Amino acid sequence: MVTTTHDSHVDGQLTLREAIEVSSPGDVISVDLPAKIELTGSEIVIGHDLIIKGPLRRTQVVQGIYGERILRVAAGVVQISNLTFTGAAAFGTNASDTTPGGDGEGGAIYNGGTLTLRDCQLVNNFVNGGSGSGIGGGAAFPPGRGFGAGIYNAGQFMAVRCLFESNTAAGGHDPSTDGADAAGGAIYNAGSSSLVNCTFCLNSALGTGSNFSEGRGGSGRGGAVFNASSLAIKSSTFARNGATGAAFTPGDAFGGAIFASDGGTGQTSIQNTIAVDNHVGVNRSADGNPTAQGPNVFGAVVSQGHNLIGSRGGSTGWIATDQVSVVDAGLQQFPFDNGGPTRTFALRPGSLAIDGGFRANLPHDQRRMARTYDDPAVPNAAGSDGTDIGAFELQPAPPSRLRNVSARVHANTGDGAAIVGLIISGQGSRPILFRGIGPQLFEAGLRDAMSDPTLEIYSSSGESIAHNDNWTDTQRAAIEVLDLYPLVDTEPAILITLDPGQYTAVLRGKNNETGIALVECYDLSGSEASRVANLSVRGRVGTNDDVIIDGFLVAGDGGGLTRVVLRALGPSLAPFQLDTLEDPLLTLHDEYGNVMAANDNWRDTQESEIAASGLAPDNDQESAILADVPPGSYTAVARGKGETTGIGLVEIYGLQ
Repeated sequence: MVTTTHDSHVDGQLTLREAIEVSSPGDVISVDLPAKIELTGSEIVIGHDLIIKGPLRRTQVVQGIYGERILRVAAGVVQISNLTFTGAAAFGTNASDTTPGGDGEGGAIYNGGTLTLRDCQLVNNFVNGGSGSGIGGGAAFPPGRGFGAGIYNAGQFMAVRCLFESNTAAGGHDPSTDGADAAGGAIYNAGSSSLVNCTFCLNSALGTGSNFSEGRGGSGRGGAVFNASSLAIKSSTFARNGATGAAFTPGDAFGGAIFASDGGTGQTSIQNTIAVDNHVGVNRSADGNPTAQGPNVFGAVVSQGHNLIGSRGGSTGWIATDQVSVVDAGLQQFPFDNGGPTRTFALRPGSLAIDGGFRANLPHDQRRMARTYDDPAVPNAAGSDGTDIGAFELQPAPPSRLRNVSARVHANTGDGAAIVGLIISGQGSRPILFRGIGPQLFEAGLRDAMSDPTLEIYSSSGESIAHNDNWTDTQRAAIEVLDLYPLVDTEPAILITLDPGQYTAVLRGKNNETGIALVECYDLSGSEASRVANLSVRGRVGTNDDVIIDGFLVAGDGGGLTRVVLRALGPSLAPFQLDTLEDPLLTLHDEYGNVMAANDNWRDTQESEIAASGLAPDNDQESAILADVPPGSYTAVARGKGETTGIGLVEIYGLQ
């Protein structure tokens, strides 16, 4: 596990660069840090099979530097998920007295192996060809071209549920020579590529010119993607990308979003994809009569149907189920956080993309929302199964509600075990995943973390209904499919379907071990027939790292507020003969750590509102907070007033 945002070595910590350098083939590297990783050195090279996993519900930012790409995949099968690559700027070599400028290839990533990106973002990266050179007597060597500011692919590449935004490829410069071409603002494909459920916005390919009036201006080709080999695009959205030719010595421009060039060896296949409101630009006021073709797509494509294309000028291959020459596709103005770890263009009501597409064996959209939602109020387009075109599947807007909770607590023996309570209300069962995390916390720097936790689930009658020590021992295949498995084999996990009722998850240390551990509960159901109404954690509240930290997720695509009541109890547990916390303090934090609310004694603030909710604590020294929160991640922290310690209970109630 990566434990620091630094790039250079820090004693006792592990950087991303070091984790990759010391990894063995097949290793899994976990990256989940509160701030961005800031690289300061040269590109990081991967030469063997490797998996790099960022946070589950967001992306970990990796910040590059001017003059260096972030990553080179030289060989191996590499899988990367939930990372954002940004701020990289790679350059080709400058021309010398004897050689022309070198091509710049891959601003953020160069792939020469087999690379898969899932739930990643490539934003604000740059690639530039090397500068040309002029020599006395008229001899000159031209600048290099700029290829793929996000990715240059020379191997096998797949992007799934990814965002490519504001990446720029530019040709090199020199005033005494010809200009240089640029191709693939986001991606230059010289190998085999597949793009599934991806969004491309504001990417640019900029040809460069020179001050030499007789020189050739560089062309811009493929504002988002340039294909020189074999490319398949499925259920993706391209908008507001651009290809621009050089200005002073004018260059041509082809393919504002996609340049489909097979180079005689491949093809460009497109299915269920939006390409609208892209552009090509040239300087028609200058001499040279530059050409601008294919504002959205240029070249011959192999359409698999159900595409939504703006002006189709410069492109061929569209078929009957495609909608072409569309003026307005009904997209949001820019990609926003519409759910999921990567930003997307949402569809506005009335969009021609709604119920105009075909599912094509893709069960989810870019946000991992289910396909297909066939809106009963919208007639399906000819041949459509009710799926929406592009990377976004419009959903009915369910109410926001509690989804997940993670409780960090010092688990002791006996009554000091970490206990998480769960109440499911309504009608119908819900699949729930419980996890117990310990060794990962040690790798993250908590030296008192539990090394081998166990997990057990009890019904309201006290009957044990499930138990696990190591998650790989049972249910391994079912949990791996969810992409929520613990990263350490000795950590437990239980996948179980629960009917409405009360349940308890108890985390203990194997062989009576104690230490800090994390108990997590994931609600995997999208059904509104039942809901998680209450989540609670009981454990020992200590000082420093030993406080109870209770994280919870409020989810819902309607974007509305969810009313929650948080309680920190101590004195009211005294009848159970526990060493209780005498005077708890409670704070509520947003996902950035900002304090949203704090309470010592519940009657001090919000007394009437909390009493009206029916959830007022029994003891005046206990804490409570009522808040209306939008979808997002939140943290409740319980500690003892005056650094006192004892067993406490932190509860989260989601109110209708």
